[in-house]
Parts: sequence; structure tokens; C-alpha cells
Amino acid sequence: MTGSRAKRLSQNHADIFPRPEHTAGGARFGAGPEKTTLMLGDGILGLRNAEETDLPLLASLRNDVAVQQLLGAVPRPNSRRKILAWLDRYETEPDRLLFVIALEETDQPVGFLQVVGLDTVHGTGELGICLERTFRGRGYAVCALALLERYLRDVFGLRKLVLHVLASNARAVACYDRAGYRHVGVHRLHWYQNGAYHDVLVMEKLLL
Repeated sequence: MTGSRAKRLSQNHADIFPRPEHTAGGARFGAGPEKTTLMLGDGILGLRNAEETDLPLLASLRNDVAVQQLLGAVPRPNSRRKILAWLDRYETEPDRLLFVIALEETDQPVGFLQVVGLDTVHGTGELGICLERTFRGRGYAVCALALLERYLRDVFGLRKLVLHVLASNARAVACYDRAGYRHVGVHRLHWYQNGAYHDVLVMEKLLL
């Protein structure tokens, strides 16, 4: 993506759906103490920007070793500063998006969705999702994915989402199956974890 095209993409997105303002130093983050307006919702769940009040949940998920291993990440300690810097990348880099998943009635955050490598030329992006433990198994992930997919298709013209998931993470694989993602490949013995190498599944879904 050229610099001018990326700049136009970022500006167009900001005009339609303004991004929250914050600084990585934490002097200003989000819109303040008011309840955040959901960008997308289905009556039960909503997707919105990250706010200061979401930091405890995000810190918990980013510092949970078991959760990070299930996501196929290398767990590292995350300070408040590192989490703010992580969020800042999603605010400033036009090929990344992050949404907090929240209950629509109470605005309680339950997890987050992210897209990296958002390519509007080829119409693709790579998906990631993480839910807090107590909110799994309720169908929230499938609902949140449906909201995200419609947004990516209608706003960015994305035609396909791709994801990578550990083959041993049966619960996540079953969730993606229910959401309509299909298996398109396997990276054999691709990810080292807990003294062994594990297979990684490649899954995708056509949005158009």
C-alpha cells in the first residue's frame, strides 16, 4: 500500500467512524468517563473503541500465560505502558484495527477483536479474537465475528479474512467452524510450546 493511499484510507475511515484520541504516555485516553457509544451492535453485544476503563481487562488478557499460549503467542509481561503502546499502534497504523467487545446493555468489556495486515488492494486481513474466560461458551465470539465481518465488508470492501489457530485448541477451532470459516491448510509442527512443536491450522472465510 502506498503512503498516499494509506493516508487516504486512514482519513476516510476517520471521517466515517472517528477513532478515539489517546497518547501512549497515558495523559489522555479515550473520551473520558462517559459511557462509550458503541460503533456496532446486535442488541446483545457491541464493538467499540478501547477506553481507559478497559485497561484492567486488557492487562489481564495480555498477562495471562495460558490465554496467550492458546492464542499462539509468546507470553511476555505487559505493563500499562506496553498495553497503551500496543493500543496506540492500532490507532495510528491504517492496516490495523482493534475493537473491544462489550455487552450492549451495560457496556461491560468481555474481550477484543483485532485485524492486522488489512489490505484494501487485495481485500484481505488476518483475524484475532480473545474473550475473558467467564464469557466463553455463550456464543459471544460468533456474534462478534459477524459484526466485524459485516463492517469490514461494507466499509473497507474486504472479501476475505484469514486466521491461524493451534490445532490443539479444539474449542477455538469449533468456534471458527460455527462462524463459517473453512480449513485451507496446516503448518505441520510449526509452533513451539511447552516442550513440543504443534500444528497450526490455517482457516479463512469469504465475506463477499
